[in-house]
Amino acid sequence: MENAFYCLLSSESAEHCAQVECFLGPDKPVLDDDVAEPWQACYRALEFVVEPVYLQREDNRRLWAGWDIHAGFEVAQTLIAACREAGCEVWVPTLWLGGDVLAIENPHDLYAPKALKMLKEDSVFDESKLIKLLKKRLPDA
Repeated sequence: MENAFYCLLSSESAEHCAQVECFLGPDKPVLDDDVAEPWQACYRALEFVVEPVYLQREDNRRLWAGWDIHAGFEVAQTLIAACREAGCEVWVPTLWLGGDVLAIENPHDLYAPKALKMLKEDSVFDESKLIKLLKKRLPDA
């Protein structure tokens, strides 16, 4: 199993969420000139973000995203920063490492003490079970 980073991206509107989904997906525009003026800052924030391996709507304003991370935990920090710059709130940021599920408590320094918290003693190997576990951690759950 690979290492991965998962989170729930929350937008201020359904239209913003649709733009984020487009800019993270396989059909994102190639140039910012192809993007309507109000969405150019969002596009530029996500322009060089690699396409997620998991992208699924929770509702009209929230989107689950998951990326394989091979180069280390710093990739998760970069993804969090890019999504925030795009205007998203990042909920339940989580590392999924070979079945272990670690909540990111301090996204600014993943190597700091208590930056990561083990969520479950048993390993999770199924993506749908991972999302179900993360949904339980949402504030309105």
